[in-house]
Amino acid sequence: MAGALAGSFTMVAAATAALAFGVKQLSEQAIEYEDRWRRVASVAKSSSQDIRDLANEVSNLAVGVGIPQFEAVDALYEIVDVGFEGAEAIRIFEYSLAAAIGRWEDLRGVARAVTATLHAWNLGAERAGDVTDMMAKAANIGRGSMEDLGQQMAAVASMVVGPVGASFQELLALVAHLSRTGLGFAGALRVMSAGMRRLLTEGGEVRRVLDHLGASSFPGLVQQMRDAGHTGDAFIQALVKMAEGARELGVNIYDIIGEGARQAAMLRILTGDSEEYLSILEEIREAGGTVSELYLEALESSKLATSAFGTELQ
Repeated sequence: MAGALAGSFTMVAAATAALAFGVKQLSEQAIEYEDRWRRVASVAKSSSQDIRDLANEVSNLAVGVGIPQFEAVDALYEIVDVGFEGAEAIRIFEYSLAAAIGRWEDLRGVARAVTATLHAWNLGAERAGDVTDMMAKAANIGRGSMEDLGQQMAAVASMVVGPVGASFQELLALVAHLSRTGLGFAGALRVMSAGMRRLLTEGGEVRRVLDHLGASSFPGLVQQMRDAGHTGDAFIQALVKMAEGARELGVNIYDIIGEGARQAAMLRILTGDSEEYLSILEEIREAGGTVSELYLEALESSKLATSAFGTELQ
């Protein structure tokens, strides 16, 4: 009897310790969650209560699909920090969440990529679905992450939007195409940046080729292509036109796009390999529904994996 009683005391003590440990963990998690949503509130324009409600809403959305609430609030921080709040923030979060699950990527990284791209390209939250679909498609084609792609798209936006007038889809297609040569998204950006600097500053033989083509500047040549009917691919057609002009003048193409082994990837497009690029551009333009498809596929894969795991345990 004494042994049984001692055993019961031991069990009660163990249970009490476990309960105390569990309560402590819950308490620590509550404090951490409080700290994180307050961090979001520190960069927001809305009231603290509004941000807390927003944090709770995104947490519930994330937990419902197996994403920890802390990750959800961290992703929300990236969205709010750029200036999106309320219903706009929820919209961006929902698409980011679906893309992160569908592509098996970090939620915060995807939210940062989508938000930074929207901001850099002066696109509103109403375009979040379109942008996320196109970025997911380009990331699939370019074999890289949406987070890396978003960083590059945001970085190059100021160089090609105002000065050149390249569309979001054109640049996505070009970066995806260049990255497939082994450059990756970061390498594709370096190629793009080097080539664009030379074209915009009219270095090397650029000015001579532009004069030969009757263009006042490279942006002027882009506009010529647009006026000629290339409304959706004027930027790439202007690049191809520069290559044609260089050949007619006997100018080395590297005097147009810059020297270096990496620039050879750009050279492929400019010397007749534009078909693959145009094919990628078409895929990106028709990317609607990409995130939904990836999300559903990921959920189905998870169900199959869970089912197989469960069968194995039986």
